[in-house]
Amino acid sequence: MVLLVCAAADVTAAASAEGGTGASRVEGGCRWGEGALAYFNLPLETQRVTCPSRGIAVLETYGEALRTPFVRYRHPKGWLMRAPVLSVRASPADDVEIQVGAPAQVWARGDDGAKRNDGGDIVLGTKWTALREKGLRPALGFRWAVKLPNTSEETGLGTDQTDVMADLILSKTVGRVQLDGNLGLVVMGDPLHEVDQVDVLTGGLAASVLVGPGLAAVFEVEGASGRRIFDPQAVMRAGAVWQGPWPTSLVYGALTKGLASDSPEWGCRLGFGWALSFAPFDIITP
Repeated sequence: MVLLVCAAADVTAAASAEGGTGASRVEGGCRWGEGALAYFNLPLETQRVTCPSRGIAVLETYGEALRTPFVRYRHPKGWLMRAPVLSVRASPADDVEIQVGAPAQVWARGDDGAKRNDGGDIVLGTKWTALREKGLRPALGFRWAVKLPNTSEETGLGTDQTDVMADLILSKTVGRVQLDGNLGLVVMGDPLHEVDQVDVLTGGLAASVLVGPGLAAVFEVEGASGRRIFDPQAVMRAGAVWQGPWPTSLVYGALTKGLASDSPEWGCRLGFGWALSFAPFDIITP
């Protein structure tokens, strides 16, 4: 789980300098990245602390294919595919972000020819920037999310369980490099036992480097530790994000390599993103 965006303070300052319009906030400069590049999250999963500016929404969609040693717990070795994965991240206020995401479809195809598919689980989350980066001090943030079950356990692709997630996030900018770290806890329902839960520790480390105008190289290692047998345990990703033909667009891709026996052997994801402005509700106090 990953947001590699610039410091919200710098984006807000740039927006004010341009007259405070939504388009100016999207296109204005920032300390790390320019235009829509400042707001990207995918293709990584590791979150970053800073939220987009108030009144900015980021729409993203991607497709992913994974070569798996087994597809969940009812499938043989084969392929797991998700497409399109749709997500929206919006900041109705400074330092606050609302997240909604889900795969429209999940497909599994085993080497024995078995095929199954279903709609994807829905993730609702919110993120708060508690401390912005200052001097040598990294930025500090928190994320809370819940996974709502939409993928049927009967297909072997889902669990029919509600999962609750909480993450501590640290981010630091060092020149042209953005560093991000996550440490979290997930409380999961266990579909194999009627009354049980599984507590899983999650973590991720990510780095992104500006390598040219509108272009960033990205890398991460992320995974989970616990008794969970339904999801990949440890993977690394390497890819790139390009500010597309428009200042508010993104094109990105990454290769995935498993680091454990129950992780995907390899895979890839390709996607597109778009940053746009909206009119948030103002809270008026007497």
